[in-house]
Amino acid sequence: MSRSGSLLTIPNRWCSASSTRRGSTSTRPPTEDRTAIPPGGLPSCPGPGDRDIDFPPRSLEHYTAALIDSVDLSNARSADLKLVLDYSFGTSSFVMPNLLAKLEAEVLVVNPYANTAGVLSFDRQASAARVSELVRASGAHLGAVLDPGGEHVAIVDDWATPYR
Repeated sequence: MSRSGSLLTIPNRWCSASSTRRGSTSTRPPTEDRTAIPPGGLPSCPGPGDRDIDFPPRSLEHYTAALIDSVDLSNARSADLKLVLDYSFGTSSFVMPNLLAKLEAEVLVVNPYANTAGVLSFDRQASAARVSELVRASGAHLGAVLDPGGEHVAIVDDWATPYR
């Protein structure tokens, strides 16, 4: 490596013959000349399988729509449900508000945002006890504790009895 004025240069031979620079479709073999790197930039030699991680646009909306389309919500909407939910500081906080808006229920939410420290200190039994108290106090029809990953649920009935 050497400095040439305000640019840092690296030998092209540092990159393999099969690699290309981002945005380039050229696969010609590298030469011994030097490539200018802007100040602060790092040399990159992406390999054949190296790609940026892309997320499909509006994936959350598509997931919500598919889930809602698979369930008949008309009975739940007409029941005027009152729910107590504990998102346990997990990823459910990204999906559940969109789903609950379609349910048109009155919802009391506990731990409603993603938080790593909260996830690490998650205690299912303590959360179920807290939701039980809130179900009883609010007169809710149903309570639920979602684990931080959103994969498991503990249900609390309208008598404030928790079920796993």
